[in-house]
Amino acid sequence: MSPARVSLFRVLSEWRDWQLCQSAPKLTDCAVLPGGLTNQSWLLKLPEGRFVLRLNAANGGQLDINRQAEYQARTLAAAQQLAPAVRYRCPQERYWISDYLVGEPLSQQLLAGSPTDQTLQQLAGQLGCLHGLPLDDLDNMPRLQVAPKAAVYWQLIHQHYASTYPQFDWLALEQQLQRQLAAAPSERLSLCHMDANPDNWIHTTNGWQLLDWEYAALGHPYWDLAGLVVAAGWRGEVLQRWLAANQLVADDPVWQRALAQQQYFSVLWYGAQQLLPAERLWQQLQQLRINTED
Repeated sequence: MSPARVSLFRVLSEWRDWQLCQSAPKLTDCAVLPGGLTNQSWLLKLPEGRFVLRLNAANGGQLDINRQAEYQARTLAAAQQLAPAVRYRCPQERYWISDYLVGEPLSQQLLAGSPTDQTLQQLAGQLGCLHGLPLDDLDNMPRLQVAPKAAVYWQLIHQHYASTYPQFDWLALEQQLQRQLAAAPSERLSLCHMDANPDNWIHTTNGWQLLDWEYAALGHPYWDLAGLVVAAGWRGEVLQRWLAANQLVADDPVWQRALAQQQYFSVLWYGAQQLLPAERLWQQLQQLRINTED
């Protein structure tokens, strides 16, 4: 039996703690869910319903994932039908069980072509609802700051690449980018999802909802708008329609800074996860440095 299935077997043995089912689930009741570059998720099919069983990544701490913040954000968002509800949270944070959303991911829709104006308006509306949630209910939610967050990823990049690719001056590049991109776009503050990529958007009978809240934090609302642009690769006409849906203009300096910072986070995350070859990581970070120079 593979290590993943051994872990799954152990999780299923704790079924009484969940208070979700009347009998023990079997391995055959579980099916691997595609996607997810950090955690392993399974579709759990029970007589009482279908759920997502997520085995949390062992390197969550290295990636600066705050499970308590994730739970707080998910609970608040689920009450507004912006996210599936968490049904069980393992006390040791080894796994969570959530409602399974039936619907089509945005990534699947985008394979058929550009998003419609209606879709863009709906997505903008859902993010507007998220960003409008009262901060009074988020006393313990961490505030995301660019330089400390990026430093977490840089530490992993140095570990992975510094000794094997000494021809690149990683430290000097880090220092330059940290200086150029550290400042927040403005003082505006909202609850942000911080990973609103097309795979995490699901169109359900209750509208669009967001999965994977593990990077949720207080931050600038434009970060979510820009994060979707970066992840989806929107440019040209689609980008203009997305900006219009959010009543933004492309040359707004606040928007431009938010977009550059999301590009920064995206490249660093892929580098920290060793999902980019060193040469490509270096080139993308150098291009970002050039693009954001004063």
